[in-house]
Amino acid sequence: MNTLAHFTPIDGPPVPAYYRLQEALRKKIEEMRWLPGEAIPSERLIAGEYGLSIGTVKKALGNLVYEGYLYRVQGKGTFVSGTTLRRGSLRYYRMMESFADAEAELRVSLLGIS
Repeated sequence: MNTLAHFTPIDGPPVPAYYRLQEALRKKIEEMRWLPGEAIPSERLIAGEYGLSIGTVKKALGNLVYEGYLYRVQGKGTFVSGTTLRRGSLRYYRMMESFADAEAELRVSLLGIS
């Protein structure tokens, strides 16, 4: 069984369990132990592995989803994102070669389907 004790500061205020779990899972993602597109273990398995409640695991995973480290597919599970950039923040940028130029025309071409 994993422990979150080493994420608790000795001389500081107590850190909530969901945050310690969140940091432990983020470390796994950043160290590439879980690869982009790969499903992570279920909430129940993570809860059992760390000795935490499902609610605590849900909060930690929800925060990682919000931060862009993970994404959820209903009925399939939770997966590692390929980037931590939030999709919503990207869609409003305009493409310009310079500030003096007009907006660049955006064209999309289908290269193939596999």
